[in-house]
Amino acid sequence: QRAALPGGAEFPELNPPVVSGDFPVDLLDESRLREALNPNRLALIRNAILNLEQNEDSLILYKAPWAGGDLGERMAVDMIYSQAVMEHIDNLPDTYRAMRRWLKPGGFVSHEIDFKSHGLAARWDGHRAYSALTWRLLRGNRPYLINRAPLSAHLSLLRENGFDLRGRITTEAAPSVARSELAAGFRDLSEEDRITTRAFLQAVKPVETVTNHGRAAEGG
Repeated sequence: QRAALPGGAEFPELNPPVVSGDFPVDLLDESRLREALNPNRLALIRNAILNLEQNEDSLILYKAPWAGGDLGERMAVDMIYSQAVMEHIDNLPDTYRAMRRWLKPGGFVSHEIDFKSHGLAARWDGHRAYSALTWRLLRGNRPYLINRAPLSAHLSLLRENGFDLRGRITTEAAPSVARSELAAGFRDLSEEDRITTRAFLQAVKPVETVTNHGRAAEGG
């Protein structure tokens, strides 16, 4: 229907803000939409959704758990994106390494990350005041909760894995927990980490180039 995205009047807490909610006609013109919305193609997609995991040649595959087993060949993915997921993953270093392994050169990641307490404390940053022992008790036997990693941890892991940061939009709020109240592992947080409540990050895996020695190397 080429409808525009609802704006701040309908969703005042929508983050990150967008420059324009208009339908992207420059990207999805009539010719491209006609091909994408072909009834035969839609039927294939509908069938793939209804029969997940039954056909490896399907347009859509569901793989869980994602961290183990055969998830496809190396460097086969164009894009990896998540919405309010990365704050729940315990092993962030292995996760970012997996993204680098899966992505094709020139592929990109897009992550929206929520750094707030998720209702585990009365204050938005109250989860950083819990000691390691209290946090273990809070988690109990849950398979996952939130990892409490700040913005700098994600930026550092992107850099370590050779990603080129192309987009960064953050939302900030004043810290409600004094630095003296923070648990031992959070007392040295930067002021940027302390005020960042949400971040939208996009980064590209550099395209491989050929060195003078004829071997593949990655460059920006």
